[in-house]
Parts: sequence; C-alpha cells; structure tokens
Amino acid sequence: MIYFNPVLQKKIFSTLTYCLNTDGYLFLGPSEGIGVMKRFFTETDKKWKIFKKTERNNKLQFKTYSTQNVEVKKYSYPTLTLKSSKNIIPDNITDVLQKATLEETNFMAGVCIDQNNTIIVPFGEYEKYLLPKLFKTNLIDLLPEDLARAVATTIKKALLENKNIKVEDINYEIEGETKSVTILVKPYKDEGKGHQDFCILYFSEGAIDHDFSTTIDKYEKLDYTDRYVSDLEQDLVEAKKNILEAHEALDESSNNIQAYNEELISSNEEMQSSNEELQSINEELNTVNFEYQIKIKELAELNDDLDNYFKSTYITQIYVK
Repeated sequence: MIYFNPVLQKKIFSTLTYCLNTDGYLFLGPSEGIGVMKRFFTETDKKWKIFKKTERNNKLQFKTYSTQNVEVKKYSYPTLTLKSSKNIIPDNITDVLQKATLEETNFMAGVCIDQNNTIIVPFGEYEKYLLPKLFKTNLIDLLPEDLARAVATTIKKALLENKNIKVEDINYEIEGETKSVTILVKPYKDEGKGHQDFCILYFSEGAIDHDFSTTIDKYEKLDYTDRYVSDLEQDLVEAKKNILEAHEALDESSNNIQAYNEELISSNEEMQSSNEELQSINEELNTVNFEYQIKIKELAELNDDLDNYFKSTYITQIYVK
C-alpha cells in the first residue's frame, strides 16, 4: 500500500471498508496505516497493525471512484511572496463553493457529468440518489430505474436544445419506498476544439421556485418512458451506423493493407531476381578472377624462365671469353 499514490490508497481503503463486515478484522503491513478510514476501526494490535471494524459503512463514497481525479502540482515562485495568510486559498475551497451553490439554489445534491454521462465529480448529499455500485462511473447505471429514465431523457434534451431543464415530481422506488424528486439539468457546451460538453445535474426532494431561466416540465411516467425508448432506438440507429462506417473503414484499410502486401511481395520478388543476377555476376567475376590469377601465375613462370635464360647466357659468354 505504501507504494500506491494517495488517490489509489483511498480507493482501496474505501472498498475494503465498504465490503468488510462489522467486527471483521483488517491486517496491514508494518509500515502502513488506515488513514482517512480510521473512524470505522479500532486498533487491536499496534505492533502487528491489526484493526477491527466497529462502525457500519453502508454508503460507498463515490468521490473515491471518480475517474477524473487529478493531482495538481504546487509550484513556488521565488519572486512572489504572500504578505498575508488571508490570501492563501484553503484546500477545501471546492467543497465550500459546491456547498454555497447548493444553498443558493435550494438543491440538496448534484453531479457534474461529461457527454457520455460519466460522473466527473459529485457533491452534496448525493448518496441519497446514487446507488452504491462498485466501480460504476456512469450516472444512469447508478440511479434507480424510473429516475434513471427521467434523467437520461432530460440530459439528452438539454444538450440537444442547449438550455436548462427542470423536471418536477419524479416518482421512483428505492428499497421498497416511493420517493419524489425534482431535478435541474444545466448543459455547458464548449465550442473550443478538443473540448467536450458537460452537464451539471441538481437533485432536490421538494419544489424549487428559484428562477434559472429554465424550461419547466412535469414528470409523466408513460411520456418519459416513451421518450426514453425513442432515445434508445435513436442511439441504436446511430450505433449501427457507426458500426457500419467502422466496418467500411476496416474493409478499406484491409484492402489497402492487402494491396500494400502485394506490392511488398512484388518488390521482394524483384529483389530476389536482382539478387540472383548479382549472384550470377559475382560468379562470373570469380571466374574471371580465377583466370586472371592463372594468367599472373603463367606470367610469373615465364618471367622466371627469362631470368634463367639471361643468367645462363651471361654465364656462357663469360666462359667463352
């Protein structure tokens, strides 16, 4: 555990705490501690790092599983000095701003999601609405069925029309109990390149009279169910279209690869032919070189014969004299 970064440690401890039964035991290594989960445990053995779970943790902290956790580096600038501690931004400024936003709007909880309905960050009392499913990050998967249909339909409409939409009196069942909720979806469309659209979804158990320049809609189960099914059918059509385009692109790529492969085979055959020609030329050169060596040897022998002839002639002349 000590080799994992703090974000990953928090995820692991949150999962262990949620899954471990009350009065169950947690064993850790000699250099490890339970950190932020300390309130759920009592220390049984300090030396051997044995902890006993004493408090139930029925709610899995979804923030722990946010895929958007980014660790921001803190830089220090030598030329910049803060004269007063009042200028220092507190670590929990994000939580403070989120809480202030909920208080101003009279909502109880909210989630920020991307265009794929993946939760970026939840805030407020979101545990009342999100089901405790491990390792799920899609908002629709984490909501009760009736609420999920209303939310999915409203999000799609808000993004499509680029306007705030409030839906009141959404009735849904959770753990055998019927509840009612009001939701507000606020889309934020980013026209910049490389950026994605996202939404902020607010939850409230009562009516909200605050003016958000919002389209107000009353929840009708049959109407929203029909719209939800229609959206699913449209998504299915788009998915089939995307799959077909992907298959066509794949076929085109396959044909290009096949043509390229044929070119490579042709080039390989040409290279083999050239190699055979070079080999034939090399053999001819070896033959010529061999013949040349023979000629050199013959010339050397002839040169020796001439030397011997001149020597014998010279000796004969001396003898005659």
